[in-house]
Amino acid sequence: MMRRVFIAIALVVCLLISSIPTASAYKGHVLGRTAVDDFTLIDQNSENRSLYSIQGDLLVVSFIFTRCDSVCPIITQNLNSVQQGLSANIADDVGFVSITVDPAYDTPERLHDYSLLHGIDWPLLSGTEEELQVIWDTFGVVVSKEVIDAHASMNSSEGIENQVSILYPNNTTMLLDGHNQMLPSENATGWNLTESTLNMHNVSLNYSVHETWGHSINGINDVDAPSDYSWWWSLYQWNETNSTWQESQVGIDSLMLGQDAAHIAWAASNSNLSYLPIPGSKMICHDVGNNMTTNHTQQVNCENAGMVWMNQINQHNSNESEIAVCDGNGWEMGEGTGKHCMCDDGYQWAEGDKLSCVGTTPADQFEVGHSTITYILDNERKPRIAWTGDDWHVADFISDVEELYASENDLPASPGLPGFSFTMAASALGLTAIAINVRCSDEDEE
Repeated sequence: MMRRVFIAIALVVCLLISSIPTASAYKGHVLGRTAVDDFTLIDQNSENRSLYSIQGDLLVVSFIFTRCDSVCPIITQNLNSVQQGLSANIADDVGFVSITVDPAYDTPERLHDYSLLHGIDWPLLSGTEEELQVIWDTFGVVVSKEVIDAHASMNSSEGIENQVSILYPNNTTMLLDGHNQMLPSENATGWNLTESTLNMHNVSLNYSVHETWGHSINGINDVDAPSDYSWWWSLYQWNETNSTWQESQVGIDSLMLGQDAAHIAWAASNSNLSYLPIPGSKMICHDVGNNMTTNHTQQVNCENAGMVWMNQINQHNSNESEIAVCDGNGWEMGEGTGKHCMCDDGYQWAEGDKLSCVGTTPADQFEVGHSTITYILDNERKPRIAWTGDDWHVADFISDVEELYASENDLPASPGLPGFSFTMAASALGLTAIAINVRCSDEDEE
């Protein structure tokens, strides 16, 4: 009889243990930091914003800089997908904010342009380097100024040959490198650049010459403007100061290279000017869902497929033949004096050598510049979860947000039938007790 009682008790214990809910593990780096102090910076609309005033029971804090053309756009688009992917019952309780690590360049105006480019509406904050250094230290962020300066060198037009961008009526594009040796040594014009560059790339050019107005472009690559003037080819010049395309106020023969602009563009008047290629860019099509690039070669095709068109100088190449690059712990980015390693998580440059990847950053600190860091803060503004770099999936990040939100609000970690496990355990207890009682009665009768 005692053996039967023992088995019954063991069954009850197993059922009770199985009824205890288990907390699922977070997918990011779990932290145990104290709450960060409140601070006030200026946002992309030139308004003061304090951290604690940003709406949200939870707060997602990322560190970016607008001159970063590698991981930062990916992280921004991933966070945009996170915001859009949150379940409706918590979406309004999760706030987002991005803080620059390049305050010398990231003015409110540039942050505003960045927010428009990526279609985001959360605060992007900047300030003085002194103000931000305190915040970086608070979050344990190590800002690598050498990496940021390398990005600045790569994104400038210095060392880049004059280029011609072309935007067709269907929003497909071309970005063609010119060659200085093909241009007159003095007083080179936009027409000289157009003719020599298109000829060098075997792109046909249909043009006419007016005795007063000079050269006019009628067609490029056999795409001719219609005779009814429903659209025409317009001339644009690259403004180095604000890094934008501007319609030229002078004709192609009067636009002086080096004086008026270094790069020019021809765009169909009925096209979407946001598709005009940026000088010096090397564009890729990125699928944020699986964190991979695709083989789309045109921005319009990329975006029609629901992916992100972005500038990336070099992609990570993991071929075994290149394993020695960056000590096998990263990949190279940039060219010439701007070349540097994009180190994998947990690695950093050796002292004075930006073409190596060795060592690690101190525990609970994260280097930003080419890699970067994104935090999830709880309702007390304690950093609870950290995600490094851009090698993470939107679904995993959302899972951590929802898991933390559930724990903060005493909600079940995953949807289910409330009390189901307890009811099953209680029923099992009852059935077992009945079974024991019946068995004991049978024994007594015997």
